Amino acid sequence: MNMNNQQYQYLPIRLSHLLTHCSVGAVVRGPDYLMIVQDISEWIALDGTAPREIMFVEQIKATLGIQQALREPPIAKLDKHDLPDGTCIPASRFPSWMACDSCGLMHTRPWIDQKTDQPICQGIVNNRPCKKPLTQVSLVLVHNDGHINDLDWHYLAHKDAEKAKQKQCGREPLTLTLNNKRVIACNKCGAESRVNPGTKLPYFGWSQPWMGYAPELPIEDLGEVMEVNDTRIHRAVTISALVIPPESRIGRHSVVAQLYSNQPLRDTLSLRGSNFQRNSRKKTVAEKLDCDVAQLEDAIIQIENGFPNIDTNMTTLKLLEAEYQAILEPIVDLKEDEDFVTHHVSDQWREFLQQRTNTLSKKLNSLITDVIEIRKLKEIMVFKGFTRGGTIDDEIPTIVPPAIDKEIGWLPALELYGEGIFINFDNDIITEWEKNANVMARTEVFKSRFAKANIKFDPNIIITPRFMFLHALSHLLIKELEIQAGYPSASLKERIYASISDDTSMAGILIYVAIPDVDGTLGGLAELTKPERLEKIISKAFEKARWCSLDPVCASHDGQGVGLLNKAACHACELLPETSCFCGNILLDRIFVKGDHNSAMPSVLDMITL
Repeated sequence: MNMNNQQYQYLPIRLSHLLTHCSVGAVVRGPDYLMIVQDISEWIALDGTAPREIMFVEQIKATLGIQQALREPPIAKLDKHDLPDGTCIPASRFPSWMACDSCGLMHTRPWIDQKTDQPICQGIVNNRPCKKPLTQVSLVLVHNDGHINDLDWHYLAHKDAEKAKQKQCGREPLTLTLNNKRVIACNKCGAESRVNPGTKLPYFGWSQPWMGYAPELPIEDLGEVMEVNDTRIHRAVTISALVIPPESRIGRHSVVAQLYSNQPLRDTLSLRGSNFQRNSRKKTVAEKLDCDVAQLEDAIIQIENGFPNIDTNMTTLKLLEAEYQAILEPIVDLKEDEDFVTHHVSDQWREFLQQRTNTLSKKLNSLITDVIEIRKLKEIMVFKGFTRGGTIDDEIPTIVPPAIDKEIGWLPALELYGEGIFINFDNDIITEWEKNANVMARTEVFKSRFAKANIKFDPNIIITPRFMFLHALSHLLIKELEIQAGYPSASLKERIYASISDDTSMAGILIYVAIPDVDGTLGGLAELTKPERLEKIISKAFEKARWCSLDPVCASHDGQGVGLLNKAACHACELLPETSCFCGNILLDRIFVKGDHNSAMPSVLDMITL
């Protein structure tokens, strides 16, 4: 919902976008103008009700170090009168300044005075009203602490003034010349100045455009002029995890789960009164839960005894290690309403490959130890905040929480449902390959560049040869799934399991699809674990790693992209839509898959002797 002086316009948005590029603090392009999404303190219903809480995620919260509740973004729909039914996400038009495309005259919030979404210029050109359409100015001021505001255009026009008259000039009309020089000029005194992206200026103005106070910053703490489409203006900080046993085994539709998830009903049952009143309330609640009173009473006893009885202290494993073990361990007595359903097909995979006679298939039989069909999964995506500004040479920008500076007690999150394919690789073969001096040397280049780039992920990424191999292969597999199975790569995601520790050494790839629909997806991805189909996909991925259509240029790249953190990786071979890569299309190099004879760097397949 866009708000301008109580003039509301309602715009649709996908739930998943509210946790990524349209999250709190993001500058979003609407049909006619740019706007900025307001913080979650504004996401509350008029009666003070917070959005729905996501239940049975205590294990995930403990693993991720989250104390707050997790709540879904509110949902609203327009009724037959085009009025919202539900709670809207508020946004404000930003930047506030507009300039005439013809004469350059600047206007502040002209949509308020003109009471229209498409204001026109009020200037005079050749003694006639200009009346040309206005365009939002694309430059704003950004600070590494997460602040953003309009530029003080009057200050900019007069900051280099030399004449006394210019120095004393008030806030007169301004003209912005929208050309390569970007000159801002005062129409009264003639003072002018150039302003371009990258200019460092003292940060003046509100902390956020919708907040009515300014941050306390030392004068020497400068902001930076940026274009509104600069990717550094807003980076969403999200973290996700899979719901795994025991929480995935809690039946969502059971009476006890429904009662536990419905605090108002539990409050009703806890009210004091006579036996008749209490029994009457039990009957009413039982009807709402579509059960009998005996089932309700059993559910009450389970809750009193500590349901769901999840030991949050058990999560001593790191996030990915816990998921990795849950995927590999067969689950007995699975029920239809569980959220994590696996089917191990490793035996069928080995039997199929044993019948194959080509060299690659035989090597894959040795390299791949487990193939697991993830028939159902639930992913919890949490929006932890956002950052602004920052460059490779700067300190790491501050993460601004979703409520900015308010104590709200919850974080926006989504439940995503889907399916996937898990492939596990032989740890002994990977370990032996990692010991090669040339493999280690190439990895050290990435480790050094990654450390200098000041890029942080949660969970933290440890750059190892096995990570580089698994990540590059994962992208090749996703591209092959798009070609052979018709899956758009933008709909697929990856999780890389590559840590090395005394307790657990992981070497696995999960490729999955997840959407905010409890019915999940159609099962097509998990079906691809059939040996004859999966063998073709994996074989093609290894074959295509050997040659890119842009070789030899692509293969010989010594560094490209952010922080030079990609080598042999381009759109023809490795790069995916940003939504598919968990680390934003960096740390990619298919040499880790195909090897390099020129530098005597072996591939993983070279380590297998038939």
